[in-house]
Amino acid sequence: MDCAHGRRQGHGSLTAPGVKLHIFPPQAVALCVLLSIVLLFRGLYNIDI
Repeated sequence: MDCAHGRRQGHGSLTAPGVKLHIFPPQAVALCVLLSIVLLFRGLYNIDI
């Protein structure tokens, strides 16, 4: 909680565009993309079978 609080104060303006990119690291974005691809393939396989 303390770490997140300090980071929030360091950014200053949270409403500024592009802040979300700073909050979410590239690893999290890659994980989301991988998850969506896996779900997509799972759906395709379910339709085929």
